[in-house]
Amino acid sequence: MARSFLRASLGTLLLAAGTTDGLVRADEGMVEPASYSVAMEAGPIAGQFENVSNSSHCNRWEATAALLYLQPVSDNMQYGTLVTPLPAPSPHWVNQAAETSLSPAFNVGVRYIVPENGNDVRLSWTHLNASGDGSFVADAQQFAGPPYEIGPDSDLYNLGSGNVDFEYDSVNIEAGHLWTDGSPAQVRLFGGLQYARISEELTGNFASFDGAYSSSNTNSSLFNGVGPRLGVEAGVVKGRLDFLGQVAGSALIGRQENQLDFEAVSPDLPNVGITPPNRQSITSPDATRVIPSIDSKLGAGLTIPMQNGSIIRLEGGYQAAVYINAITEYAISDVVVPPNVQGIGVFLESAYHLHNNFAVHGPYASASWVY
Repeated sequence: MARSFLRASLGTLLLAAGTTDGLVRADEGMVEPASYSVAMEAGPIAGQFENVSNSSHCNRWEATAALLYLQPVSDNMQYGTLVTPLPAPSPHWVNQAAETSLSPAFNVGVRYIVPENGNDVRLSWTHLNASGDGSFVADAQQFAGPPYEIGPDSDLYNLGSGNVDFEYDSVNIEAGHLWTDGSPAQVRLFGGLQYARISEELTGNFASFDGAYSSSNTNSSLFNGVGPRLGVEAGVVKGRLDFLGQVAGSALIGRQENQLDFEAVSPDLPNVGITPPNRQSITSPDATRVIPSIDSKLGAGLTIPMQNGSIIRLEGGYQAAVYINAITEYAISDVVVPPNVQGIGVFLESAYHLHNNFAVHGPYASASWVY
């Protein structure tokens, strides 16, 4: 079904691009009307665009591959707390968070160009898998614990560690139109659809020095959504160099899933009839959400005409994307109830959902072949 949808969408956009009225000439000082991504001043290659009525001599396809280094971040990366309980009237708590760094990602895309009217259709896919971690150790006057279990009677754990795993996919299909009046400045407006998949797993692990007591909790969040996307690109061409910027916004409609899993190991578990480990979980029905997002980039490119009439373009810059409330988690408070034994499990007093933003940002380098 997904393949049929993409094929139908691409066919519709190609038809719309080919039927738009208008004629953009490639006289001296003008550029190919696909985008400033293949911009050049009049020269050996520009001659092929002078007679746009003979479309067989025009480049119509562009293939792009990019290497990105992106850092994923979210608002909920705190996994544990270091507690200093003394003096008793004035305890202190220091939350601990997993840290992420720049991780390799990729983007691939293809574009169909209509030189006669300045229209184009583009399909692209960005993919990222990334992780982060953190750890801490409590001294003899401190203890460690998850954020929901840091009261004065929760002193079983001395060691804390956490890790977070992100998976991010973004697929854009769009139709655009380039406006240029012969000056170095160019503007391209575009619109289409975006599909996004955003997954996060945040785990906190805690243990005593001797390993007799341990516990972990894992919050899993997943969003899949699709929706309209509108944006604008602007660039300035100087010979074979160009400088560009882009900003776009989307409203994604899709399903959001959330689950919180617990696991506890304690020598006291057999005494209450449970064979270690004690596994517990919180789940909720999937919910339909509308997730706004915005993405942007700034960069510079170099156009290299080839003897066979094709064009190679190299580009580098910085990009970022933000998805509002794309990650969800449970916020809980723990209360010890009978059986009143520490470390055997989690006993909830309350639980509710929190929604958190997700973002990726970092540098990129790409190569395009226009043929």
